[in-house]
Amino acid sequence: AGNKTKVFGSISCLRKGSITLGDGVVLHKDSQLGSDAGTIIIGNDCQIGKNVIINAHQSNTINIGERTTFFGNILISGTVSIGADVLFANNINVLSSTHCIDGKEKIRVLDAKYVKLNGTPPLDPVFIGDDCWIGLNAVLLPGVKLGKGCVVAALSLIHI
Repeated sequence: AGNKTKVFGSISCLRKGSITLGDGVVLHKDSQLGSDAGTIIIGNDCQIGKNVIINAHQSNTINIGERTTFFGNILISGTVSIGADVLFANNINVLSSTHCIDGKEKIRVLDAKYVKLNGTPPLDPVFIGDDCWIGLNAVLLPGVKLGKGCVVAALSLIHI
């Protein structure tokens, strides 16, 4: 962590996980960074507000650009790339993990088969470009790619 970085929340790294914080990052006391064999990289001067959970498990990587701000009650999970100067309002979910569905077998059974065969749950990375604004109560699902300067309206569900 850099010289001006302030960590009031919790950070946990398990099984070769990696978390890197740039200079000037502020992590609110009620927020969590967790890496269970995944990687989290947070650029300089990012603000991580109250009740934000950023979780990279297994071989997932979460990369957050400089000066990105997360207000509160946000979940970022899986393999996610977030550009610089991105603004996240409250109550947002960004998820790259998905499920296997064929209509014949139970979803849990299909997911377990996928993990056994591939070593990780199914996922489709999420990409958010520089200078985006993600509005209140938005949900971004696996495979979403937002270009530079995108605005996601409040109450939006973005999927492919």
